Amino acid sequence: MHWIDLVIFVVYMLAMLGVGVFFMRKNTGQEDYYVGGRSIGSWHIGLSVVATDVGGGFSIGLGGLGFMMGISGSW
Repeated sequence: MHWIDLVIFVVYMLAMLGVGVFFMRKNTGQEDYYVGGRSIGSWHIGLSVVATDVGGGFSIGLGGLGFMMGISGSW
């Protein structure tokens, strides 16, 4: 591994640690942690549902099903 790869990795890890600490301090209790303080909008919830449904496993599985059964297997 080249030294620049290590630098990028360390900077990324420190940034992720910083984001985690920031949001840890922003949460005031269990409700903030588990349900976002009940302040998450419907747009964000919809995007989360779409991201869950169209994940990598779903896309790979659908491609395999289409290969095994033909294009009608994707429906």
